Amino acid sequence: MFSLSVAALSLVSGHPQAVAATCNAGSASCKAGATVSLVQMHQDMDKLSGLLTSRASAASQVDSSQVAAHIRAFLAQPSNVAAAIAKGVMGLRSALPFFTAEQPQLSKGLTVLGTELFDAMAMMVSEETKNSQEFLEVQEAWDELLLLLPSTAEDLVEGVQEFNEDGDIGAFVRVCNTVIKELGALTTRLMPEPVSAEVAKFISALEDAVEGFDEAMVAFTAGNATGAIQMIYAGIRSAASTLLPEDLQQDDTFSAVAAALDSVFGDLSGTVLKFQQQLLQSKVCWKRLISREHRRPQVCPSGTTFDGKHWCSPTSQSLLEGSVARKGSQPGSSPTCAEDSDYPTQKGSWCYKACPYGTAPFHTRCRSSCMGTYPVDSPVMCGKSPGTISAALMDTGRRAVSGFLTLVGLIDGSGQQDLTSVAGSLVEAGQGFAHPQCPFLS
Repeated sequence: MFSLSVAALSLVSGHPQAVAATCNAGSASCKAGATVSLVQMHQDMDKLSGLLTSRASAASQVDSSQVAAHIRAFLAQPSNVAAAIAKGVMGLRSALPFFTAEQPQLSKGLTVLGTELFDAMAMMVSEETKNSQEFLEVQEAWDELLLLLPSTAEDLVEGVQEFNEDGDIGAFVRVCNTVIKELGALTTRLMPEPVSAEVAKFISALEDAVEGFDEAMVAFTAGNATGAIQMIYAGIRSAASTLLPEDLQQDDTFSAVAAALDSVFGDLSGTVLKFQQQLLQSKVCWKRLISREHRRPQVCPSGTTFDGKHWCSPTSQSLLEGSVARKGSQPGSSPTCAEDSDYPTQKGSWCYKACPYGTAPFHTRCRSSCMGTYPVDSPVMCGKSPGTISAALMDTGRRAVSGFLTLVGLIDGSGQQDLTSVAGSLVEAGQGFAHPQCPFLS
């Protein structure tokens, strides 16, 4: 086996408990203390790595080489490459319910995500290695780090909040990539060189696959559904090329890996986009337009009389005035609105009543004001936050562009016959949800 000692656990044990004992949620002292703990833990890992290297015997080096060789043999099978990547990606999917709960459960979500990521890495080693004391120590160290992450990585809290409040898929991906990077950093510190190099390759491949998904969601939001499928395929191909032996890096092999991962990425895409759309549906509304009460103006200037229709005529006309009028210089004037009446505002040939509470004048009608539940204003929408309005407008634009998509057309347009589940999820998401009209406040 690759050589580790119980020092691995002793060096990291105690940190989470110390943090939990001294922290109050959100306090500055909590964050500062937790950050120091994480830095100290990483320093301890470096010391441990050096210690293990210096103590490694010839036998342990052979064992480490055997473990590394086993990983390479495992990844020589395209189906195994797909299975390992799928396990990591499913970790993102499994964490979603905890990140998107009404009261987000950050610690639980990170634990679920981190556990599945570790399991993905563990797939590559033999059962004998997984049952060894050395491997169990690595796993326990990883579990310790998962306990620390919520209180040490402030960007994780912010990322989950941005995703949960604004539907920012990029923020969700950044959270997942942070956990992937931490797993890579920890495991490569604790494992000897031959094994850590293989693990680092897998972590890099998993990052490529997740980043391909991120770029796909950006493309889809911009209305480029065919580009989104191509981005997912590009991420899968990049990940597979990192792991597969050179003699297997062929188009047919990459297609086989993509086909094996199709349902996983299709499910992740559909779930993330559905959550985003449901969130936007609850957090934005279209401004509502209603008719504005109006009537004809009836106020005439002195010396004139309203004719009951739309004109103020002089009360008396001399023969001369009548003669002048007949020659084209018509006396009189248009009536105006009474400023002290219920209809004080004149637009064209009508007097308009003030708009009811919760609305504001908009040309000749009344339009919803952004207040109450939806206080953030924009030209056509009201929302609960600026981020949700921006995302909703992009969603609307995307649906306008992709509303004509069909499954066959999308697959043919993208040129990716192996990602039919992904294409189906995007077609369904392209239909979108109708945002409600803003309520009137009484």
